Amino acid sequence: MVRIRPLDDRLKPWLGLGLLTSTGPRWFQHRKLITPTFHFKILEHFMDIFVNKCETLISILDNKANGKSFDIYPDITHCALDIICETAMGTPVNAMSSKQNHYVESIYAISEIITWRFFRPYITDFVFQFIPKGHEFQKHLNVVHDFTRKVIAERKKRVTDNQSNTHKNNNTEDDLLGRKKRMSFLDLLLESSDNGQVLNDQDIAEEVDTFMFEGHDTTTAGMCWTLFLLGNHPDIQQKVFEEVHQVLQSKRTPTTISELHEMKYLENVIKESLRLYPSVPFIIRDLEQEVQIGEYKIPAGVQVNLQIYGTHRSAEYYPEPDKFDPDRFLPENSQKRHPYAYIPFSAGPRNCIGQKFAMYEEKTVLATIVNRYKITAMETPETITVTADLILRPMNGVILKLQKR
Repeated sequence: MVRIRPLDDRLKPWLGLGLLTSTGPRWFQHRKLITPTFHFKILEHFMDIFVNKCETLISILDNKANGKSFDIYPDITHCALDIICETAMGTPVNAMSSKQNHYVESIYAISEIITWRFFRPYITDFVFQFIPKGHEFQKHLNVVHDFTRKVIAERKKRVTDNQSNTHKNNNTEDDLLGRKKRMSFLDLLLESSDNGQVLNDQDIAEEVDTFMFEGHDTTTAGMCWTLFLLGNHPDIQQKVFEEVHQVLQSKRTPTTISELHEMKYLENVIKESLRLYPSVPFIIRDLEQEVQIGEYKIPAGVQVNLQIYGTHRSAEYYPEPDKFDPDRFLPENSQKRHPYAYIPFSAGPRNCIGQKFAMYEEKTVLATIVNRYKITAMETPETITVTADLILRPMNGVILKLQKR
């Protein structure tokens, strides 16, 4: 049995003991409680948010589709932040349209400082609190935590009112599922918390903060790497466009999950992009008992670094491993592959709880972009500089040219 090691405990001041950092019975209880909030019937009600944010993104990209190159990474980041804020907390932050948002700025700052500390393990917690970076970190933590707790207090009252009305009206389960379209993950957690007996306000805040951390950076990287690869492979890009256009006809963006399910080639493209550039390039586990792997005996109590990036480029499972080939994920080509040869969302009981959400979001945004623009990348896989901190990202962004179709 293994358990996840919190990223050298650097995330705990922000995330507390959310799903990413908790262990044991607490993790199991929270995972069991939160899993139903990712049911596909509930995720389908988030499509309205996906579409709304895609429309805003397109209005921004239209002004940049002028033959000049630009870095699309910030635009995709802002879109992903808007999506996760509204789906996780039910509160818009308007990262795409607002020039200044203290919550969004603090999310960025916290992520950067955590990464900065991750590569400086010699800076102890005691020292960190007295240096300028530590002061900055605490300032931004206060902004994020204050915002989260304010939203929880406001929506807690709303959920209580909704529960009261539900009991009065004796709504059926189907009615409740229909009502979920107006509910965020936070609302669903509050509704399931049994007045604080199962999850108290602190527990809920930690899970919401965890959604915010895991729900924007990883999807941003996944979408940007896919755009980068499509911009380098116009033949594959054309096949994606033809599939998207056939499904959407005259529509600008997908509006239902059933439409997303029809885009099978696009899904294979995303999977292949995540193979070559997994958003999380490595995961760390602590062994709780001795493990025998081949001729090697690994003792209990040691930390194991699992290299997803290297696993995904194994020639044993992926001939010509550096080649971008979405057909690797056709059923006939993937059904006999070892199940742990492809793990962009980790694997086992601690796999990513939001992987369906991520795939739906990425398909919606990417289908919208490909349907509207021809994409040309300014760098190639041979020239782009990749940096692997907590997230695998291009050091200098993703520089593209967009041309309206």
